[in-house]
Amino acid sequence: MSDHFMSWAKKVMENLSILAGDDVKNSILEKVGIPENLKTKEEQDKWIKDLLEMMSSMFDEKRIAEILEGCGRSCLMPMIKDMALDIWNNTNEIDSFIQAMNERHIGGGFLSYQNGIIYGKYSQCYCPIAGNTSLKLPGAYCNCSRGWLKELFEHIFNKKVDVEVTESIIRGDNACVFKVDLNCG
Repeated sequence: MSDHFMSWAKKVMENLSILAGDDVKNSILEKVGIPENLKTKEEQDKWIKDLLEMMSSMFDEKRIAEILEGCGRSCLMPMIKDMALDIWNNTNEIDSFIQAMNERHIGGGFLSYQNGIIYGKYSQCYCPIAGNTSLKLPGAYCNCSRGWLKELFEHIFNKKVDVEVTESIIRGDNACVFKVDLNCG
């Protein structure tokens, strides 16, 4: 069983408990099954698909985004956060920071900056879950990556940022493009 899958599944369950309550989480698990019981990649893929469909029938887009954002936040390794913070502390100037982040391929390697907005572009989906499934995941799944970027840039700049998914490979676009607004908080 994939470590990425189990880590992601546990985080989704934690977020469901926090944001919707244990009763709702347990109700969902009764219908989609317990992730620890899954033995094959196909079973894991089906579980993800069933879970996301169940969430779509129960929650609005905002609640789904909150649940998945938390998964992305926890997926960001502390080492990457600290490396990016060190880059900021050593440059302390946005253009040099963006260049250094791109050189180290943090944030996809195609970051740009304009008027308080950092744009991130990915030519492929780097998510270990989405990139390793044969299923067509719903576009809402990209809120996981949105959470990853929020966690990264909030850690670096020590303030709230807003991240918007403007293009997504999962949604049928040629690239994933994120807009990170540094002026929202």
